Amino acid sequence: MFKTLIAFAAGGAAVAGAPAAWRFLARHSNTQVHQVRR
Repeated sequence: MFKTLIAFAAGGAAVAGAPAAWRFLARHSNTQVHQVRR
């Protein structure tokens, strides 16, 4: 039972954290592109 709870919590955290990480990576890559253009 604890394993299922841990797996469920990990899955929920991954789903909740994925958009934030994606935005951070996109923002970081965009800043690098702008720096290269300048």
